[in-house]
Amino acid sequence: MMGQKKNFRLQSVLNYKTGLVDNLETEFAQLRAMQKSEEEALRHLEEMVQSHSDSLQRQQEEGTLNCQTIELHQKYLRFLHNHVNRQRVRAAEAAAHVEKKREELVQMMQEQKTLEKLKDKHVTRELLELNRREARIVDDLVTTRYARKGYSHA
Repeated sequence: MMGQKKNFRLQSVLNYKTGLVDNLETEFAQLRAMQKSEEEALRHLEEMVQSHSDSLQRQQEEGTLNCQTIELHQKYLRFLHNHVNRQRVRAAEAAAHVEKKREELVQMMQEQKTLEKLKDKHVTRELLELNRREARIVDDLVTTRYARKGYSHA
């Protein structure tokens, strides 16, 4: 019984939570990269719309376009606007996925931290118990030696 160390009962749960946190961090990073990609695609499309609108405006002011060409440009701009709207939805969905994963990750990290605190308390209790046992052994040794010396001089 002496020197017998009790293992932290929830160590397997802590190991499991740590693995989940690692996996969630990886998934979060992937989703965040996907979100940035969707946002960049949206910015690019918006720049295309602006550029094409500016170009159409200049050409109309110069009077170099006929009605059919203007109509084609406007159809293309409508196509781009539709594409921008779809891309906005994709960017918003990616942001929602990132936020959901962030919340999941924060929750799991809190659970992991709670288990780590419990483990720290367990280790502290074990050390206290070990120190008490050592103190009792030392006291017993001192008492035994003192008793031997006292009996040998009497």
